[in-house]
Amino acid sequence: MPATSGWGYCNDENDSCANWAKNGECAGKNADFMKKTCPHSCSACHHLCRDAEEGCRGWAEGGQCTENPDYMFKTCPTSCGLCKAKCYDKEPNDVCGQWARAGECQKNPAILSTCPVACGLCTSMCLDKHNDCPQWAAAGQCNDNTAYMMKTCPNSCHLCDAEKHGTSACEDRDHTQCLIWGEQECDVNPLALLTTCPKLCGACTLACADKNPDCPGWASSGKCEEDKAFMHPHCPFSCGLCATMETFKSKSKDEI
Repeated sequence: MPATSGWGYCNDENDSCANWAKNGECAGKNADFMKKTCPHSCSACHHLCRDAEEGCRGWAEGGQCTENPDYMFKTCPTSCGLCKAKCYDKEPNDVCGQWARAGECQKNPAILSTCPVACGLCTSMCLDKHNDCPQWAAAGQCNDNTAYMMKTCPNSCHLCDAEKHGTSACEDRDHTQCLIWGEQECDVNPLALLTTCPKLCGACTLACADKNPDCPGWASSGKCEEDKAFMHPHCPFSCGLCATMETFKSKSKDEI
């Protein structure tokens, strides 16, 4: 199996997933919906997941995630959107920052997979970092073990509730107040600090994901090529850039 250097977290998209899975919905009449919406609880992908074949991106673009989901979700979770590729710049000593400031992100698209953070592809997100987060949250641990759970399981504990905070991004809600409190308060008063200052308290994960819900439509109409300057930083997943962050050491000859 080809080796990769990129990886991400497989997270459920609905807080009811753990209970739905417990009730057998993963194998019921809603199986297709469940595997896409609750990939973690339905074991559609491993919690620490990444594409396992070099051909995944092309297969996904060819519709295989829909036509052959059982194979694709296990083999190509990043390309099928089940897990968000974790973002980090792969060059040391602020090399990526220097390239970005020199405008190389726009001049040389190949740099995007090497310097996704510096080139602005990444989104700060609430992603669960442990395999058992949905089950723990369903058992009430977000309230009983707040400090650990909100930091380890921010997705399952709704730390980025869009209805409550106006955004699903993982960011400090009151930057000035967070600086006044300081990160030492994160363990002293976890409910207030992690709710208001998730970034300061280390609950956020930089991941490669679309920043606008209209990205899939824009991408399907050809805007990824027509307007790279806007589309690449705003719609990296729909434009196929997230999959390129995984570096394969050998080429796969296997085909679906």
